[in-house]
Amino acid sequence: YSVEGLKIWAGGKAQKFYLSSAAPDGSVPSDRTFNDVSGEVGASFSSGPFGFLANVQYGKGIGILSDGDQGATKGFNYLVQGSYKLTDKLKFGLNYGKSQNKDNDFYNDLYNLSFKSNDNVTGGLYYQLTKSVTLAAELVKLQSKDYLGNTAKQYGGDIGGIIFF
Repeated sequence: YSVEGLKIWAGGKAQKFYLSSAAPDGSVPSDRTFNDVSGEVGASFSSGPFGFLANVQYGKGIGILSDGDQGATKGFNYLVQGSYKLTDKLKFGLNYGKSQNKDNDFYNDLYNLSFKSNDNVTGGLYYQLTKSVTLAAELVKLQSKDYLGNTAKQYGGDIGGIIFF
């Protein structure tokens, strides 16, 4: 649905994955397939120089880094993002997103050694060079946690471009 700077969407998906690995102890899961079944809702709003976006996903098999990467584990993912146009061509954006497993099961242990969640904060400047090309400079903080209580953090940055077509 879209009207006057507001967009609202909902979606769902289902796909089948086929397992090809055994557990570290050599055992093989009795069920060699699982289904990714998930849904999402989101909204974005822009008015003048301000923009806001929020999106939420929930389902089985949606993964933390990509679909199926956590096996049939239930997951909950969300993203919130705000932006402000400093000029007609230059925009500042800040977002926060989190992907989190809702349970620690056999598939999670098999593939990711109890991977629990991934948080990401990104701040960036985006310069619209043309209607089709935007230059980007971003700073990123990433934090991952596992079910064993371990935490890993990464700080980084990137410079590049985005092509719209």
